[in-house]
Amino acid sequence: MTTVLTISGQPGSGTTTVAENIEERLDATYVNAGEIFRLLAADHGMSLSVFSKHVNENPEIDRAIDHQLRMTVDDFLGNETAGGMPDGVDDSLELGIDIDVDAEYMILESRLAGWIAGADAHLRIWCQAPLDVRCDRLTENTDDSEKADELVERQADESMRYDEWYNIDIADTTIYDLVVNTARWNGETVTDMVIAALQNHDPADDEGPTPTESPFLRPDQ
Repeated sequence: MTTVLTISGQPGSGTTTVAENIEERLDATYVNAGEIFRLLAADHGMSLSVFSKHVNENPEIDRAIDHQLRMTVDDFLGNETAGGMPDGVDDSLELGIDIDVDAEYMILESRLAGWIAGADAHLRIWCQAPLDVRCDRLTENTDDSEKADELVERQADESMRYDEWYNIDIADTTIYDLVVNTARWNGETVTDMVIAALQNHDPADDEGPTPTESPFLRPDQ
């Protein structure tokens, strides 16, 4: 059975560490939206914070990324409706997303991954950690207050976009099956938690995930 696992969290919360660990330990194909965003920022010759402001003025970039990620989920699951962008979303942006459709698991790492996969996700994870911990993880040899200000501003930009474009409150963690404070445990231990949740899931005892109205599904889905 093919299984979609989503891993989300604010910058510096450890999502990439956990996703890469799971990829190494399971038969998994892995898509990292943050890496896609960083590559696009580099292509534009911009830092992440500057590129985030650029995306505010050019929403077609982020919207194209989000909807292409949804199409990637469809491709992995073999959904008959896979392919084609919703009306009004630019399909000309080449992201180079490549997945192994024969893998047992798909790991989708993105701030909105849980919303993008919606009910198609077997397990939705949210990683979190205090701001100072996340800043220390992201950068070194820089004034802490400046790092925090820049990170908070980037998060505010993203939150504004998610609310305006999709009516999503990124601070609402009720859609997630597991919320982990990654400042309490190291990456390997958090990975153990996630894999244990995956492998010890008993459908007979499952009373159902939190319902999610995914704004990324096309009308025919």
